[in-house]
Amino acid sequence: MHNKECTVCKQPAVLYARITRKSQTTNEYLCESCAYKVSRYARIDVLDSSASYFPKGYSFGPESTRTQQPQGTSDPVPEAHAKKEPRNTWKAPFIILLVLFLIAESVNLYLFRTLFRNTGNATLLPQTGISANTQNQSQEIEGTTETSIKELSIGESIITENWEITLSRVEFADRISFDGQAKNFLFYADSQWIEEMTEEEGRAKILEEEGHVFVSLMFTVKYLGKTRTSFNPLIDLDYDSGYIYSFGGCYYYNDQYNFPDNPDYFEFDLVSHLFFEPKGKIFEMRTYLSAPIEIKDNVNAPLKVVFRSVDGTDYAYRIR
Repeated sequence: MHNKECTVCKQPAVLYARITRKSQTTNEYLCESCAYKVSRYARIDVLDSSASYFPKGYSFGPESTRTQQPQGTSDPVPEAHAKKEPRNTWKAPFIILLVLFLIAESVNLYLFRTLFRNTGNATLLPQTGISANTQNQSQEIEGTTETSIKELSIGESIITENWEITLSRVEFADRISFDGQAKNFLFYADSQWIEEMTEEEGRAKILEEEGHVFVSLMFTVKYLGKTRTSFNPLIDLDYDSGYIYSFGGCYYYNDQYNFPDNPDYFEFDLVSHLFFEPKGKIFEMRTYLSAPIEIKDNVNAPLKVVFRSVDGTDYAYRIR
């Protein structure tokens, strides 16, 4: 190949080859680049070569046997020069990615529903507690399965394999305390309590909403299970056999801040920060919501507090 030029581009040639396209054949000198280009549409049989990766007798291009190493040569055929059969390798990764995407979307949907139904803000900031879905206000508890809901009276206990829950107090109020360090937290804020605060403190620590009434709950929770766990109760208010309002995040009395020299100091924290230990103590919890005043005034309409899916079963406390 010394001093030979490529017939196509006049660059130094690296091989002398027979080029066959259909029934036409010609012998030409080619450089490496042009050899690859010509092999796209014509068969190339190497007659002589100065490159080890184009050994004499090697063929490539359409209908060639270029992947077979000619006998008597020791240089391997570069994989880059060999024609590769198309592989159908996209199906399995695509299916795996699709399955992972669907799983991720299901998890996101579950977290979205759980967070916006069950938890409040991470700090003690006022919240309305209204989560009644106006599109689903006609949903009735009896519309699920009557046998799946067990009814109780205030003071009776829900007892399951893992939990013992007792609703002890339900209260209506036009204004409630939102002072997380006050004994009346989430319950009625009386005038004496208000007078003890400055005007600025009063605005920050009292919730009022015109045309609505606050419904506050107090209940206790005892964990009966054997492994450490968390628990954020799902609680609804069922008004007039089907109008459903959901309570917001629950708070628990954190007695680690109980100072003997200051018996009037209390500390309430979000239940989402709490973990229950086996054979642990009983926790006092509180929550609230805001609903139309009709819920309080219409005393002839039935009213229930429903604890949802406690170990798979709904429990309804009859308020009236």
